[in-house]
Amino acid sequence: MNTNKSGVCYDDFYLLDCTTTPNTTPFGGGTKIIAIAPNADSSPLQWTPSVGGDHFSLENTLPYDTSKYVSSNAVGQIDQYLQSLGAIPSGYVPLAVQHCMVAKLSGSGSASIVSNVEVWHPPAWPH
Repeated sequence: MNTNKSGVCYDDFYLLDCTTTPNTTPFGGGTKIIAIAPNADSSPLQWTPSVGGDHFSLENTLPYDTSKYVSSNAVGQIDQYLQSLGAIPSGYVPLAVQHCMVAKLSGSGSASIVSNVEVWHPPAWPH
């Protein structure tokens, strides 16, 4: 691995530990990882966008575009977005959800950021 570069890209990779429960089944076959970016603003929207307009449109570029962002220097501010499950092909059953964030500290000191993912299970999904 070249240690002079940062970042890693994977294409449809998952890891299964067959030594512990509940992951006791072997390779699952036709598993696919689908990246879904925000497609709408929710509320509240308390962070400041780098340019005017929708907040989600600054956060929905894959791969991530560092020239577009929202920012906040106030404690407790929240910016929320929606993601459409329409990108999941018909017949696929979601096995997991992973939420990824990119954050940058713009000054000295320290800060923290929290991610909250709420998943709605439509009646069409098996439980």
